[in-house]
Amino acid sequence: MAGAIADRYSKRDVMIITDILSAGLTIGLLLSQSILSALTLIFIRSAIYSLNAPTQQAYVKEVVPYTQLLEVSSYTTISFSLAKNSIILTFFILFFKEIIQSYYIRNHLFRIYTWL
Repeated sequence: MAGAIADRYSKRDVMIITDILSAGLTIGLLLSQSILSALTLIFIRSAIYSLNAPTQQAYVKEVVPYTQLLEVSSYTTISFSLAKNSIILTFFILFFKEIIQSYYIRNHLFRIYTWL
């Protein structure tokens, strides 16, 4: 279905609309008050991304010369992997922030007490 929509309409317009909708849903996700609304927004956002990804791949094939297609595909994959890993790292830092801070404080307090 995503491929049919991407072929029927302007790929550039489809990518712009899906990016705007995804940004709006991300803001809504940040402002959501319940887990049910957050899960609903995540589901809708994932559905929109499933429309954006094939459109983006097809658009790259139209814009990039054939000789550079492999290189651009590699860069796209690398940037996606970096973005995904930075999200995981950010989650790790935010989730374990209190544990890391308390360990750091206790460790330094112990050093101060042993020094005195």
